[in-house]
Amino acid sequence: MLLAPGPRDFKSNLSHLHHVLLPPDTSLGYFQRESIEEVFVVMAGSGRMTVADETFPVSQYDVIFAGVGEGRGLYNDSGGDLELFKVGVSLLANEDQDP
Repeated sequence: MLLAPGPRDFKSNLSHLHHVLLPPDTSLGYFQRESIEEVFVVMAGSGRMTVADETFPVSQYDVIFAGVGEGRGLYNDSGGDLELFKVGVSLLANEDQDP
């Protein structure tokens, strides 16, 4: 059974697909990807997201795109959990910049 597929397991340039659960007052931090685009899909809860130096509220069913070279960060400033999926696609084959 393959529990954590990585970039070499796909024929496409999929870098990562993560299910993330952020408790209240936690963050993914602020980071930048030089060759990976990411899409964040908020499944439940709410918080604040920054993409390319613009900060805005996010909530259930929001879909946020962060392009190559754009800084991005997500903070759960609510009283409940923030649940999301994070999908990364690389411009380069077999690249995984995500720990």
